[in-house]
Amino acid sequence: MILLACLAYIIFRLGYYFFAGVAIGISERLDLHEFEMERQQRAQAQQRAQSEQAQRQVQMEREQAVLARQRYALYLQEKEREKAILLNKLKVLNLNYIPLTSFELKKARNDMLLKVHPDLGGNNAMTMQVNDVYNQLVRDLGFANVA
Repeated sequence: MILLACLAYIIFRLGYYFFAGVAIGISERLDLHEFEMERQQRAQAQQRAQSEQAQRQVQMEREQAVLARQRYALYLQEKEREKAILLNKLKVLNLNYIPLTSFELKKARNDMLLKVHPDLGGNNAMTMQVNDVYNQLVRDLGFANVA
């Protein structure tokens, strides 16, 4: 009987340790699973943050490209406007091209002055306009020391 009681006690203790070990193992596995889930969630959150950052960067680059195109379009408009102004000035001197030398410009002015000078049947306003345009073209085209 004592032997049976001892045996029962040993089996009880072994069972206790076995089930306690299983319970501890299950608990550890649950903790490990929770830890792994949290790690995966953090990694997913980090990936989402990086993806959002990349999307913001792409959006910013697109906006910058749009602004650059708009600035370039304005630049082209301004150049077209300047070209139109220059062509109008050249028309006043009866030129269809941009003179390459100051002598060409001066000859065009003198030829036009022969047509519009008040002493030769023209009027004073046209003479002043020709001289003003000539002086502006000398300045705009960069001709120096032209009288």
